[in-house]
Amino acid sequence: MIVNTTNKGWEIISQYAHGLLAGRIASQIHPQFRPKQWVETLTAIIEHDDKQIDLDIQSCLSDAGLPMDFSLSKSEPQSSVVKRARGLMELAMNKSRWIALLISCHLDFLYNKNEVGKEMQAFLREGAKFRKRTLKKFEITEEKLNEYYQILRFSDRLSLILCKDEVPEKGRRLEVNKSINNKTFSVSKDEKNRLNIDPWCFKDKSFDFSVETRYVEQATFASGAALQSAINKTEVSLKDFKFKSAGM
Repeated sequence: MIVNTTNKGWEIISQYAHGLLAGRIASQIHPQFRPKQWVETLTAIIEHDDKQIDLDIQSCLSDAGLPMDFSLSKSEPQSSVVKRARGLMELAMNKSRWIALLISCHLDFLYNKNEVGKEMQAFLREGAKFRKRTLKKFEITEEKLNEYYQILRFSDRLSLILCKDEVPEKGRRLEVNKSINNKTFSVSKDEKNRLNIDPWCFKDKSFDFSVETRYVEQATFASGAALQSAINKTEVSLKDFKFKSAGM
């Protein structure tokens, strides 16, 4: 989960809501960058974090009982990480091989590090073999698949920036990442809090999105289950984002 501190209490955004926002962002990507498997690509983007973070299987509380953002979550056995990654791949495979290709790319991006253990190394080798085998069926190169995967990377990163309120004030720019079409993207906002992406990679010159959030006033919790119970009792709020091309 994504956790922000506000004057209303803990602002909590689920990984699932973040994924949906990433899908909404991707839905605006200019058609020139899209693969023909566009619906499947959007599905992969929306579901890229499913089964990865769950209050029942991963601690989301500090030692003092404070809700923690996923980026600060406690380390866990690599076997647990691999188990969730396998579960995510199984879900993807049951929908489409294209979705599984993009999810496999994302898992490789997340976990292909020098310090990973043997179990993760074996999982990543399986993923590489799956991608190589499946690419032949779609008759595309690994380079082309990576181009399409960059849409997921861009949408995921921008969604996280928005959910975590990281866009700076006074027109200053924050780098999103180097992704679509091998370009480096930045995000900024004007005096009316309208967001601009440079370079502009969307089909429309302006559009609005929102993500569902919940505000929890209780300061500390005895367990993840207690936090989940508090979240379930709160009303849903909408966090709105307005995008506008700087050329308008």
